[in-house]
Amino acid sequence: MVAEILGFYRIWISDHVTAVDAAFLDRAPRLKIVSNISGGYDNLHIPEISRRGRMATNTPGVLNDTVADTIFGLLVATARRMPELDRYVRNGRASLSSRV
Repeated sequence: MVAEILGFYRIWISDHVTAVDAAFLDRAPRLKIVSNISGGYDNLHIPEISRRGRMATNTPGVLNDTVADTIFGLLVATARRMPELDRYVRNGRASLSSRV
């Protein structure tokens, strides 16, 4: 479906999965800018995009806070033995009077 209407687009907002390469750009002759909505740009063939005089952007740093939050959560979970306690409760071994 997208391949059929790609020729009408001037702007493409890409995920990190869709390869924007020569074949993609051949189907999008009106395309002026490709914006990647992720921190990286591995899916964008920058030399080909530049050769055709088009612009490519990404969103560096967009995930920094989320990654930091996740790391902090994992540190707390490890320090407090939360995965171990979760398994203990799920296996039905916990009671109000039991101790780990």
